[in-house]
Amino acid sequence: MKISVYIDYNLDNDLINIDKTQYGKYLILIKFKSLENYINFRRHISLKKVFVDLLDVPKSLDSLLKKFKIKQEIFKKVFLKNKAKINVKFCPKENLEEIYNTKTPIILNLQDLTFEEKIELLTEPKIDNPNIFFEDEYTSGEYLTHKDMIEMYEQILYMSNEIKKKNYSPVEALYFIYSQIKERIYKKEKKRDKKFKSRSLNQIMKNDEIVCVGYSNFINAISDILKLNVSTIYWNPTSDKQNGHQENIVAINDEKYNIRGAFAIDATWDSKKNSSDDSHKTNIRHFLMPLSIDEKEKKLHNLEYPQDNLYFNILSSYIRLNKIRQYSAPLIIIENETKTLINKIKRLYEMLGINADYENMKVDDEINKIKRLGNQLIPLQTLENIIYTVEQKSEEDLEKTVSSSYHYLFASDIKKLIYILRREKK
Repeated sequence: MKISVYIDYNLDNDLINIDKTQYGKYLILIKFKSLENYINFRRHISLKKVFVDLLDVPKSLDSLLKKFKIKQEIFKKVFLKNKAKINVKFCPKENLEEIYNTKTPIILNLQDLTFEEKIELLTEPKIDNPNIFFEDEYTSGEYLTHKDMIEMYEQILYMSNEIKKKNYSPVEALYFIYSQIKERIYKKEKKRDKKFKSRSLNQIMKNDEIVCVGYSNFINAISDILKLNVSTIYWNPTSDKQNGHQENIVAINDEKYNIRGAFAIDATWDSKKNSSDDSHKTNIRHFLMPLSIDEKEKKLHNLEYPQDNLYFNILSSYIRLNKIRQYSAPLIIIENETKTLINKIKRLYEMLGINADYENMKVDDEINKIKRLGNQLIPLQTLENIIYTVEQKSEEDLEKTVSSSYHYLFASDIKKLIYILRREKK
């Protein structure tokens, strides 16, 4: 049984929902409309307590536990092991004071805040309360104390400031971050360890363990501070016998190199293999991969098409729109789906600095443009210039590094020849 507990000040009533998975496990979601309601229920877990379900229908806790044949003692035991979470982004400011003074342990989720908003909250003197724990998009299920959260942010702030001093362009900054993290050797946590030991940014900065989620969290965190349009992307496994995989996806608008498009970065697959390995230094195969190539490669590794990011979500929404069109849905439904899709396209275009006439937009034409944005090869000489700006490699290593990339592998023969001839003239 898994119970997730939240405090949502925007609710009118306390809510509960119980689902049973195909494996027979119960997933229970409980949301309280206030911190006071949560504390009162935690102190006296009453089976007569009335919640509403997702359809706003009142139901007593006792009736729900009986319906799903859940033992009261087990429910109470699991509930008390949980701490309620509050998403700070959607928490009214007038409720912050009671949160600061809480004597009941709670978790503040900072995931939807900007980096500046996170720092503002963490430097509020009243927030330094031993009953308040923190999580964000980089901690992968680990709940941090105020001290640990501050220290984690201090480290990535220091790294990002070092990058700012170099005055790198967006692509140069990404190459620097990618080069730094791929120096880490892939190492799973031990069986007795919590999974977040190799995934949480807090943990990977303190320990040797790091897996794909750790690599991508590192890139994501520093990129967020530098205001680069980077997010993580998770690929689901096609079978239960293998693990999924996480990497980064980036929307780039780099005026210095005239690069505009959507690419993937997979530092995990380019990372140092062992203590004596040096091959990773001249291997950038998975740096700024065109998304069309990334998708094909992931399928070869039995990883499924993802939808948890803006680029692939746009393509999925377009497929949905076409299905609705195919089944001759009412015009109002088609129009609403089209508006939703256009809003997503607008968000992507704003990241890329692309102007468009959204009022008269033809989504079929725009989807073709978006696919081209995810299928771009960076000119080989441009790629070399990016690498040399960040790492002053030897001529031999420069050529070897560029040649390791997908941009070289999929370049036309004539473009490869031009690149080689230019190098020979140096």
